Amino acid sequence: MSMRRKILAGLVVGSLMLGTAAPVLAKGPDKDPKPGKAPVHMRLAFKDWQHGYWANEALARMIFRGVILGDPSGYIAPQRLVTKLEAAVMLVRALGLEPVVKDGKWSGHLQGGKWEFKVGGKKVEYKVQYRGEHFVFKWDQHGLKVESKAPGQKLVWEIRDGHLVPDWGRGYVQVALAQGFLVPTGGFLNILSPLNRLDAAVMLVRAAGLEEEAKARAGASLPFTDAGQIPPELRGYVALAVENGLVSGYPEGDFRPYQPVTRAEWAALLDRFDRRAEEPADVRQVRGTVAEVKTGAQPRITLITRSHPDGVTYTVAPDVLIFIAGKEADLRDLKVGDQVIAQLDEQGRVIFLVGTGKVEVGRTQVQGEVAGLGETRILLEVDGVFRAYRLASDLRVYENGKAIAYEDLQPGDEVRLTLQGDTVVRIDRLEAARTLVERSGRVQRVDLDEGAFWLYGDDGQRPQQVEVRVDRVDGVVFKDLKLDLTVLARGQRVLVAGTWDGDLLRAESLALDPEESEVVFTAELLSRALKDGRPESVVVRVGNRRAELPVSPRVAVTEDGKAIRFVELAAGETVTVTWRSGEVVALTVEADE
Repeated sequence: MSMRRKILAGLVVGSLMLGTAAPVLAKGPDKDPKPGKAPVHMRLAFKDWQHGYWANEALARMIFRGVILGDPSGYIAPQRLVTKLEAAVMLVRALGLEPVVKDGKWSGHLQGGKWEFKVGGKKVEYKVQYRGEHFVFKWDQHGLKVESKAPGQKLVWEIRDGHLVPDWGRGYVQVALAQGFLVPTGGFLNILSPLNRLDAAVMLVRAAGLEEEAKARAGASLPFTDAGQIPPELRGYVALAVENGLVSGYPEGDFRPYQPVTRAEWAALLDRFDRRAEEPADVRQVRGTVAEVKTGAQPRITLITRSHPDGVTYTVAPDVLIFIAGKEADLRDLKVGDQVIAQLDEQGRVIFLVGTGKVEVGRTQVQGEVAGLGETRILLEVDGVFRAYRLASDLRVYENGKAIAYEDLQPGDEVRLTLQGDTVVRIDRLEAARTLVERSGRVQRVDLDEGAFWLYGDDGQRPQQVEVRVDRVDGVVFKDLKLDLTVLARGQRVLVAGTWDGDLLRAESLALDPEESEVVFTAELLSRALKDGRPESVVVRVGNRRAELPVSPRVAVTEDGKAIRFVELAAGETVTVTWRSGEVVALTVEADE
């Protein structure tokens, strides 16, 4: 499933059941809205609203969607730091899953069923059914306990700072926990701490339904100068967030993972998240192409949308707020062909509109497999039907954003054609879809000069020797470390994930089985530990990763060819580690250069 469809799954269902509240003034910043208050129309009458501010478009969209609220004093506070609680509240609203208060009870919907709970009391259980799982929330003065009562499953979270969640925020926290984008760490939510950029990336990736993919890409390579500050287990989240346009780095080349996020910045990130859904989360939001604009006493706009290909006309509120290219604009600035996102009020009038750019009229796209290549035409197989398309004299051909020659195309290539009328003006060669397979077995031979090793499979398939290419990997995972490929040796048991073309396996990741592999590598010694006077463990570091390794009570320790005692090892020394049968059996102190 594509990232856009995964976001859609989390957005549309909830919004269809709950709708979206009109923006209102709250008791406190982004606290529980009170029914019956008047919407914040239209020029956003906040005392600290700054015309020309960089985030105004995103702030306005989130305000009109009811995702971000003001405070009783009339301030939106865009430059104030956002807490993890406020961020979770806003994301719940953006997903259309906001709980509401009725008759003293919180109630709402999740995708798997209905839930409700009472407000107050020292110890109250709140039951949630979500995706077949039954959650029980127990709040008391000591914290929060979350249990899953699903058949065959047992999840228990003891959240020791749950008592810090105010009553108005408990419903939101429960939704966020059940949805899976709020997860305790070490028994704490740290819910009142400022959200940082790394927190934001992780939260958005989880909300987009990409957590399993993010976990699988732990330790992913990142293009940022400060990538070393990001824990390896969270780098997959950052990689996916960047690749899917949810976050980005800075022009200076860094990511700044621990920089706190302001309310304006979080609004901008939620705006990005919302725009990447195939369909809007808000049932009162319309996306389409401008077909006609009428100004005057009764302004109207006609849009061509997916559900109304012949056009649908909306009345425009007299004090509508419009942004084009990030700047406040007027209805007269809209042009036929502009792509727009319109927000409607309860009467179906346009109260807020964002222009997102113009699409070239008459351009269409076709995707298929190349069946034939001629000087003036290209033959494509599309859904089992062969079609010929005429080539423009100024045809452009690309692959991964880089220009290539038309002659580089081959029959069987998957391509996307951009047509102006009936003429092909651009061809994009698409990367073939790759299916990852996993194989495990014993290393038979290693030849890194050829960029390969040979594996004898023992994973239940017919035993055979497989050539494994390693040009796409930068190391092999061992315990919590990533080691250089030079540690590969005959007899080791290794797990390979990669693409299989019938002749060889091209590795995407490698991992050594620590129980069935002998491994020798060099590391920095960080600490050593004894138990009852005997060697117990060492903590070592390789690159920016560290691991605690069990040590054999009979470990051999040498320096300059002479045996020394385990207790003589000093932190900071470079050691050669020999690992066998699930423990360190030898440590050799490397001589200083």
